[in-house]
Amino acid sequence: MDERRRFERNGVECPLQIQAVEAAQYMIRNSFCNNVSPVGMSITTFDFYPVNGKVHLNLLSNTLTSMVEAIGRVVWVREMPHQKRFKVGIEFEDPSESLMQKIKALISKKSERQ
Repeated sequence: MDERRRFERNGVECPLQIQAVEAAQYMIRNSFCNNVSPVGMSITTFDFYPVNGKVHLNLLSNTLTSMVEAIGRVVWVREMPHQKRFKVGIEFEDPSESLMQKIKALISKKSERQ
């Protein structure tokens, strides 16, 4: 795989809620994050989200005082072998300084606990 990331992704696992922005038929689903950086993340989900589709994300963490909310764009999707799950790469749309600070705090809190 061509490595084009601007920031290293950290192995932060946390629950999240995801919902497709454009498609009314998608409900809010529970999922979980595999890794995260200030500009994107990888998640595992039971639902398929198309490449270039926009998603609304709420990251939940007991290490932060508030949930992290973001809009992202799906940049890749891989079906997991022998499972009905997908790994999905998401790039945050227009990441604000506030979002980047919350993600950095999430990463640092996780690192402190390890």
